[in-house]
Amino acid sequence: MSKTPEGAVMVAVRAWLSAHGIPHWRINQQGVPIHGGTGFRPGPHRGIADLLGILPGGRFLAVEVKKPGGKLTKDQRCFLLDVCIADGLGICVSSVEELSMKLAGLVSGRLTE
Repeated sequence: MSKTPEGAVMVAVRAWLSAHGIPHWRINQQGVPIHGGTGFRPGPHRGIADLLGILPGGRFLAVEVKKPGGKLTKDQRCFLLDVCIADGLGICVSSVEELSMKLAGLVSGRLTE
């Protein structure tokens, strides 16, 4: 099975977080099917980040994963901003290198065994 560009980034980001001992959870935000099969009604939590986690020291982490060149929606931008206002860390990344750079100084350089 081939992965989408965003899916490949997601797999790499999750592997990096796990290797650095950062507990995290994938949030699958789906719409609710409309009766009669005419489409989907948006889910109740529009904009919630793809990954939620806990940084060393207990700080809340929200990560929106995008394919290279992908853009945040208004709802996603608002969610990440709300996380930051509440003293968590809300970030958007398109690569493991970008994730590593944004978490520099917050995560030990040592990988878990």
